[in-house]
Amino acid sequence: MVWLGLSYSDRIVWYLWPVIGFGLFAIVRQLLPRPWPDCPACGRGFNSLGHYCPNCGGELDRDTRGSRASCLDCEKEMRVTYWSKAPVRQYYASTEDVGGPAQLTYEFVPIRYCMHCRARLGD
Repeated sequence: MVWLGLSYSDRIVWYLWPVIGFGLFAIVRQLLPRPWPDCPACGRGFNSLGHYCPNCGGELDRDTRGSRASCLDCEKEMRVTYWSKAPVRQYYASTEDVGGPAQLTYEFVPIRYCMHCRARLGD
């Protein structure tokens, strides 16, 4: 319906296509499941940083905004982004890894401990 209205009208409303595209992308993104289920011990999700490192269970040293944190034990710097819905580590990949100039790369931080209650997850 929208396709016919925008493609066959007298006045081409070109600026509506990016709005429609972004709206559909946002809806699909919200419907996609998170990469990991909620913690079985406390029931909280991993889409926000807690007090503990998901990799080793150590204390997190948070910045003033609370969006980034670094672990004092395993020294991983991590943050939770809107797009990943889980903790990611941001780093610059070396030229040998990517075959060119250094690129900003993201990888998921392994979740072995709950970030909120420090419960051991998995094996």
